[in-house]
Amino acid sequence: MRISSATVTLAGVALTGDVGITGLSINGQHVAGVFGGVGASAVKVAGRGNSSMSIAFTAVREFASDAALEQFALSHFGTLTKSGALVFTVSGTSYTASTAAVESVSIGEPVGLLLPITYSIACSPLIETT
Repeated sequence: MRISSATVTLAGVALTGDVGITGLSINGQHVAGVFGGVGASAVKVAGRGNSSMSIAFTAVREFASDAALEQFALSHFGTLTKSGALVFTVSGTSYTASTAAVESVSIGEPVGLLLPITYSIACSPLIETT
């Protein structure tokens, strides 16, 4: 999925640039408990209240020079905020995960002055905040 108007911030630091994001993947899981007694005719399934999401996307950033692109690519993982609140904003509507952590970052092959960066983030469920 491509979203051209999205911005993503982690602990207030932008992960996305002006070009938008591609390859958006959102997966959620909820931990359920299965209960059954000896001789019971059926089992009971109930939510245990634990849920999480996994979000992956590729952000494309544009740089003013080759040197700026190279400096960013070499230092981004080391300087990246690794955890905090995640805010995903699309067309003026924000969705917030109160807790999030970067699982992986992959820097792609530059195309001119454009650099694709793929993020994989584990977080609490996104809740609409605006």
